[in-house]
Amino acid sequence: MGRERGKFSKQRNPGGKTRTGLKVLIVLLSLILLFILILAVGLSYVLGQVGEIKPVETIPPEQQQFETDPTIEGESTAPHVSAEDVNWDEVEKLYNQDIINVLLIGQDRREGEVRARSDSMILVSVNTVKNTIQMTSFMRDLYVQIPGGYADNRINAAYSMGGAELLDATLEKNFGIQVDGNIEVDFQQFETIVDILGGVDVEMNGEESGYMNRYFSKLGVTSEGMNHLNGEQALHFARMRRVTGSDFGRTERQRRLLSAIAGSLKSAGFNEIKRLIDDVLPYVTTDLSNAKLLDIASRCAKIVAKGSEIATGRVPADDAYYDATIRGMMVLVPDLPKCQSYLQDFIYTD
Repeated sequence: MGRERGKFSKQRNPGGKTRTGLKVLIVLLSLILLFILILAVGLSYVLGQVGEIKPVETIPPEQQQFETDPTIEGESTAPHVSAEDVNWDEVEKLYNQDIINVLLIGQDRREGEVRARSDSMILVSVNTVKNTIQMTSFMRDLYVQIPGGYADNRINAAYSMGGAELLDATLEKNFGIQVDGNIEVDFQQFETIVDILGGVDVEMNGEESGYMNRYFSKLGVTSEGMNHLNGEQALHFARMRRVTGSDFGRTERQRRLLSAIAGSLKSAGFNEIKRLIDDVLPYVTTDLSNAKLLDIASRCAKIVAKGSEIATGRVPADDAYYDATIRGMMVLVPDLPKCQSYLQDFIYTD
């Protein structure tokens, strides 16, 4: 009987260890659930700061306006072309299930304005398999077909007449690009973002630094090469047009600045991230669902954190357009097949 009690006693220890292990497991699961809960609350807070793109009242085709520039007459070397003489080629839709296309729309609405033209249009293409990011600028002076009964016009007019929805339809009609979602941001927020991050490092050529020193030297002197810019300097850098390259150079500078901001975000601390959420996100609107926005943001964050280079490009490419003056507007008339071939190679080809 004694041996049996001893044998029975030995069998109790493993059970005690099991109950202890179970308690530890419950504690760990509780901590994990608590972490998930805190994370969910945090994400809800972050996503709650982003506004929703509201449907806009479209301007009917008969009220369409053309942004003519009175200084063009006598100054532009671009030939005058009749709108009826512009021929448009049909394009095919470009698609790859691994590509997510998000259009960043920078608007420069002045105080008191209800609607504005899109000052900056950058397509961010995230390849979910290759884990790459391409940024493609669409020049604001592109002369395009605007669907819905509108006359051909500058591409930035589509946004002012029908918001992001009409701009997306315009990109698809002319270039075959399917936009999966839009993010609108007030252009002025460039300044706020850069200041919160403590400035950004941007490389300038001699002409760019000369322009900055000529017009904005009170903000700080720049030099050819790498410069550390504060928010106001960065905003003027992104906006400058009166240097070689005109709007082509301007869109390239905007992509350069975005890449610099992405690089600075990698080393941003908790306080900087908190300020960005509180001070910038309320000025951002999107038509993406919270789940989709979170998915895209997490993918981009991982790609940037790994140090992967963000490839940049623009439409039209150098050999894919011609200059013209149409309806009093100095515009870039794109060669649609060449532009689509460029986009196919840049975004969709492995």
